Parts: sequence; structure tokens; C-alpha cells
Amino acid sequence: MTNSFTTIYTIITKAAEEAGIRDSENYTVRIISRDSDMLEFELETEWTVTTCFADTESTQILGLMTEAKTFESLYENAAVTGRRTFLPLKAA
Repeated sequence: MTNSFTTIYTIITKAAEEAGIRDSENYTVRIISRDSDMLEFELETEWTVTTCFADTESTQILGLMTEAKTFESLYENAAVTGRRTFLPLKAA
């Protein structure tokens, strides 16, 4: 396969499935490096970051490493989300 968008999309969806990310779960993809036959990227969910390595020729996942997010990053995300979500409502 070529190093096209379709190939990369296929690899990312395979990696998400292997990492146990559910279809309904939101995640962010961050490409770290890409060359003619290798792709390294991260899948970030609300609770974890998974680093993935894949062969773009065969679209095979070569390795996955999942780490839980630190308490500090979870707290920062909650604080930012809380400020956005829980703003007082104006009376009509």
C-alpha cells in the first residue's frame, strides 16, 4: 500500500481497536513520525495515551504502548472543562 490518507486511516483505526478504544470514545491522533514504510503516532483518550508503531506497507501494527495520564494532567483538564461547562446561567 502507498503512504496515502486511506492507508494511514486504516492503520489508525486498527491501532485504536487493538488498544481497546471503543467506537463511541473520542480520541485524538498525533502523528510523531512518518517515512516511506513506518508510522509512529499517539492515540490520546480522556484517560490514556497510546504510542503506536505500524508498517505502512502491510498496514500491520508492530507495537502499542499505553500509559495512563498523570493525575496532574487529568486535574488540569477537569479544571478547564469545569470552567467552560459550569458557567452560571442568566435568568430569562
